[in-house]
Amino acid sequence: RTSTRRGHQVVHCRSWHHVWALPGNAPVDYAALYGPGYYGAGAAGADSISRYRLEEIEPSKRAQSLWSLRLLARYRPPGRLLDVGCSAGVFAATARDDGYQVRAFDVSETAVQFARERFGIDAQVATMENADFPAGSFDVITLWDVIEQLEDPWAALRKAAGWLAPGGIAAVRTPNTRSLRARLGGLANWDLVSPPEHWHLFARDSLEKLLQQTGFEPLHMQTIHSDRVFYRRAPRWQQLPFWISSACGGGGGL
Repeated sequence: RTSTRRGHQVVHCRSWHHVWALPGNAPVDYAALYGPGYYGAGAAGADSISRYRLEEIEPSKRAQSLWSLRLLARYRPPGRLLDVGCSAGVFAATARDDGYQVRAFDVSETAVQFARERFGIDAQVATMENADFPAGSFDVITLWDVIEQLEDPWAALRKAAGWLAPGGIAAVRTPNTRSLRARLGGLANWDLVSPPEHWHLFARDSLEKLLQQTGFEPLHMQTIHSDRVFYRRAPRWQQLPFWISSACGGGGGL
């Protein structure tokens, strides 16, 4: 099935629940797309970034990061970690504090500067296309909310696989096309189908297929509830429906 969104043709594979948008003729200037205007840098105060005040979301982002790190520790002890698409640097800082040797990069100069100055992260401005690390440089590579933003996630994951040491792992988080929200509202109305920010959106089966096609062996996969719950720091009882939905495979993210 095909549709049009923001001037781009969008294809929906009903068999694998993979949704992707076709790039236009003109290349996207990602540095400009994710510039100061996208992050609203300083709009809510000198210490603000992203669409929220960092001081308000940092505790919940730290909690989410620790949850992710506990999951990673099941399969690999702390070691050399690369955070791809590090954004403001909260996860990278949490991983460093948890014993990892952290490096990071992001396409946004605004985000990288903030991560360096606020958290002292070893971060650089780069994309998956031009980032360069020796083979076997990392034990863990994280791609939180990244692959949906790439025009070619297959090429990116193959490149990441080359940066991993033997026995290394990659951790991916991405929106879930089979989430309860996407099903209830319909993919045609889902706001996460949003080129040029989002090009590829996956369900459990299509994400597993992507990982296998790029040389990975899936170790663990589950749905998780939306970041919005963390951002709002909702009381536990208000979070319960989200956790139940996630346990049943309908969480907002994979």
